[in-house]
Amino acid sequence: MMPWGWLRGPCLAACLCMMGSTANALEPVSFQSIEGWKADNLVEALQPFRESCREVLSGSWAFDRSVRYGGHQDQWREICSAAEKDLDPRTFFETWFRPYRVVDAAGGLFTGYFEPQVEASLHPDNRFSIPIYRKPADLVAFELAGKRALGMDYGRLVNGQPQPYYSRKEIENGALSGRGLELAYVATWADAFFMQIQGAGRLHLKDGSVLRLGYAAKSGRPYTSIGSLLAEAGVIPREKLSMQRIRLWMEENPEAARHLMWRNESFVFFRKLEISSPE
Repeated sequence: MMPWGWLRGPCLAACLCMMGSTANALEPVSFQSIEGWKADNLVEALQPFRESCREVLSGSWAFDRSVRYGGHQDQWREICSAAEKDLDPRTFFETWFRPYRVVDAAGGLFTGYFEPQVEASLHPDNRFSIPIYRKPADLVAFELAGKRALGMDYGRLVNGQPQPYYSRKEIENGALSGRGLELAYVATWADAFFMQIQGAGRLHLKDGSVLRLGYAAKSGRPYTSIGSLLAEAGVIPREKLSMQRIRLWMEENPEAARHLMWRNESFVFFRKLEISSPE
């Protein structure tokens, strides 16, 4: 089965440019040629698309940062406005999107994201002491600041000059302490780490309430997959890599896991979200 992608006009050129540096190519196809298209329940696709579009139409935080692929906010306003109308979902997608097939690819990997359910506290104590941070004021998008440099999209300005933002190790060792950036506290470094991998989390607090957090920004430091590091070291066979297997190893080897996580210098910051569903 070949991988598929839906592209609208504004993002087509960017995606083709991105694909140009690889052995992959994009081949236009018809919706009718996609296996299962006529049988799919597209209501389940349109609703989350509408929710994403509300960020576009509101002009909120989502575009207050550098966007490398996928177009700009103004280019998506028309399609997002159309998504709010009472249209048949199938007609909507066939009108506004064009399907493409990725060809000449040696292989591919499909990934998914979810909101981890994590026990947490709004205040630190003996059990919950690992902070989850909101976006710091001194973290800037170099492109928006007219200062893109160092091969990074994000960082900080020191005396007007672009500098890398603090690394994961520096942040976990207190580089941001005392700024009032803590949204909540979790029990383990692994809890915080996997929330950052997913870019989201539902924190179950002591009083029974739930605090939902979503992605706000990243540090701009390079991302390194700890799964790949474990596979390269022969700790976990690559064919057996999974989040559950990695987490189990981290729980059994907390000190080694801490140092391994530091090799992934990228750090993710969060913001509070409304809870649209209790599930």
